[in-house]
Amino acid sequence: MSPSVRAVERSLDILLCFTREEPIRSLGQIAESVHLSKPTAHRLLGTLEKKRFVIRDKVKGRYRLGVRLGLDSDQYLSEDGKSHQDKMVRETEAGFSPSSISIPR
Repeated sequence: MSPSVRAVERSLDILLCFTREEPIRSLGQIAESVHLSKPTAHRLLGTLEKKRFVIRDKVKGRYRLGVRLGLDSDQYLSEDGKSHQDKMVRETEAGFSPSSISIPR
């Protein structure tokens, strides 16, 4: 596997380690959950942060998913409290084509 493909795979693993139960995680928690060293996880998180896929709390140093994933803002919640992402999943499961759904940026 080429180094660039491995970096993409590791970055995706980092994004997937965030859950509803654990939406905010420390560097140590992230590194441990995806089986990376802290320096490697920190480097990948830096790139993900630059591209706004994750956001780092400057005071506590913890990370959460960022606006690029549509999970960072109340503007993505509908009146009934469901996220835009939940709506997309329901519509896709109901038979809508994913290409017909627009994702906010």
